[in-house]
Amino acid sequence: MLQIIKTHGEEGSFQPEDLIVLVAAFDEAWQQFEETGVRFTSDHELEQARNKLGKYIINQAKKGERDKAVLRDGALLAYSQSVLQLRPARD
Repeated sequence: MLQIIKTHGEEGSFQPEDLIVLVAAFDEAWQQFEETGVRFTSDHELEQARNKLGKYIINQAKKGERDKAVLRDGALLAYSQSVLQLRPARD
């Protein structure tokens, strides 16, 4: 998560106490994600999923959100919605 913050967050945009919340929200989101039993076809696909979760958390934190549960749940919901949009429509 810290690498994602370095890549997508502005330098110095988060205080140390904020980073603790962001990392904890990401770790909890990823743990819940793994508990679903989802499998990835490649390491690249796995990294994309981690990046999507992390980017969501960072973007919400930039807007002022600091509630770990809100960040965690929002990231999982946003990821789920993005995956559903990618699925081909059934006839």
